[in-house]
Amino acid sequence: MVKRIMGELYRAFVTPFDRADVSSLALAMDDIVDDMDGVVTRLDLFNLDETRREARQVAELCLRAAREFRVMIDHLPNYKNDPVVMEKAIAIGNIENEGDDVYHTALSRLFHEDLKDPRCTLAWLRLFDRMEMCMDAFDKAAGVVRSVVMKSA
Repeated sequence: MVKRIMGELYRAFVTPFDRADVSSLALAMDDIVDDMDGVVTRLDLFNLDETRREARQVAELCLRAAREFRVMIDHLPNYKNDPVVMEKAIAIGNIENEGDDVYHTALSRLFHEDLKDPRCTLAWLRLFDRMEMCMDAFDKAAGVVRSVVMKSA
């Protein structure tokens, strides 16, 4: 995806907004996909028998962020006149903040419980860290969009 966007960017005479911002957004979107793939890969590799409440909560927050992100991107071509773009970019930041709270709760609970297998604790720690990275990646990409909108205001 990034390769195709960059190819179009180099061929385009006029871009919808600053070339550097297009590039930053494409790379930030790629980070979202990479981090999501990292979560799935770790779920498979760690072969965990059970799930944790916070993992479900962060997954739901990622899904909410992805839905908001899609709406934001759908409205992006008219970003100068469409308030939905900034509303969704801000909403994604708020969802990421919720994710931070869940992440902190997850780690606190993880290290305050008596888990029988330290490997399981380590696996969940790494998984929660990657899920947090995914939430951060959504906010980073939305931050690029917020910056684009603010530059045109």
